[in-house]
Amino acid sequence: MTVLDLVAPTAVLTDITIQLPVGTDAVIDETMIDSGSSDNCSAISFQLSQYNFTCDDLGENLVTVTITDQAGNETIATVVVTVEPSGVDQDFDGIDDACDEDIKDYVDVPNGFTPDGDGINDTFVIPGLDGEAQISIYNRYGNMVYQNTAYDNSWDGTSSLNGQELPDGTYFYVLELSTETKSGYVYINRVH
Repeated sequence: MTVLDLVAPTAVLTDITIQLPVGTDAVIDETMIDSGSSDNCSAISFQLSQYNFTCDDLGENLVTVTITDQAGNETIATVVVTVEPSGVDQDFDGIDDACDEDIKDYVDVPNGFTPDGDGINDTFVIPGLDGEAQISIYNRYGNMVYQNTAYDNSWDGTSSLNGQELPDGTYFYVLELSTETKSGYVYINRVH
């Protein structure tokens, strides 16, 4: 006797709202929209009609979701993906930085960060970095304590020389961009 699976998967999906990051597309996957979809006897796979979202997608977007089980049965459903701007306007021109072409030329180095592990402001993020950037951080004695030749906003207040957490305080930075060099002071405050 042959048993055939003729039952399509059950779709349990949820609409989501995402925010555009500055400098890249917003990306979704099935884990963000699935709320318990299932099949009667096998694993399921998801195919979305759109994964990446840009400034052209601000507002509500109808995304088609195809859920397929191992027997080839399909269920097609839709979700609404609402795309919001980043809420950042570093150059104060009234254009959200996620959609601002001019922001690529505008690098605004913050004067501090709080690498205390709370998930907020834990790394030294420099908005507007685009392409090659080298950063060197010096302590108050003029000794280099951190250097990165391809800086990616990941410095968490530890020394690149010995991996030790640097003490709270003021440090001097030199940021070398492809078009200019910026320097100034950054304050580490772990707020324990």
